[in-house]
Amino acid sequence: MAIIDKLPLHPKNKLKIYHRYLLAKISWDLTVAEITQTWLKNNVDNIISKYVRSWLEIPISGNLEGISVGKSKFGFNFVKISSRGFQCQTTFRNKIATSPNADIRQIHENTKVKCNIQYDQYKSTREVIKQIRKGSEIRISLMTTQGLVMKSIWEHSWGNVTNFWHKAVSRLPKNIYSFVTRYLNNTLANGTNTFKWRTSQTTTVGCVVEMRL
Repeated sequence: MAIIDKLPLHPKNKLKIYHRYLLAKISWDLTVAEITQTWLKNNVDNIISKYVRSWLEIPISGNLEGISVGKSKFGFNFVKISSRGFQCQTTFRNKIATSPNADIRQIHENTKVKCNIQYDQYKSTREVIKQIRKGSEIRISLMTTQGLVMKSIWEHSWGNVTNFWHKAVSRLPKNIYSFVTRYLNNTLANGTNTFKWRTSQTTTVGCVVEMRL
C-alpha cells in the first residue's frame, strides 16, 4: 500500500491497483492461512482504510461504507481485506465439500460445526460480497448525518442514471473526484461538520467560508 500511495496517480487508479493487484496477490494466503475475520478487521482493514482515506481525502470522522456499496447504489465496489478473506474461505470450503476424494469430503463434514458454519452457508463468493454490501447499505440507512446524502440519492434517482454517473465521475480531475466522494458521505467542511469537529464555534462559519470560496 505504501508503494501504491507514492505513485503519482489519480485516486481511482490507485483503487484499481489495490483491487486488481494487491487483493489478487494475497488471495492465496487468505485461502490457506488460519486468519480470523476479527483479526483482519482490527488490523489489516485499518491499515488499508488509512491509505484509502488519504487518497480520497476522507477525514477520520468519515466512514467508508459509501464506497463499499455496489455501483448500482452509487458506491465504488470497494472490497476490504476482511471481505476478500471471507470470499476466499468460502471458496476453500466449497472446494473441499465437493472434492472427488472421499477423505477430503469427510474433512469438510468434521470441520463444519461451529467454526466454519459462517462460510458453509454461502454457495458462491458472489453471495458473500452481495451480503456484505447489503450490510453496508443497512448501516448507511441507519446513519443520521453521514448517510443523509446517499439515502436521498437512492430514493430520488432514476435507475438508469448509475452507469452515466460512474462514467462522469471517472473523468473528473483528482480534486473534484475527492470532493464528490466526500459529498456522498457528507464529510465536507460545511458549517455543521466544522462545528462537530470543533474547528468552528458555530454552525454558520463553515458555510460562509464555502460561499466565499
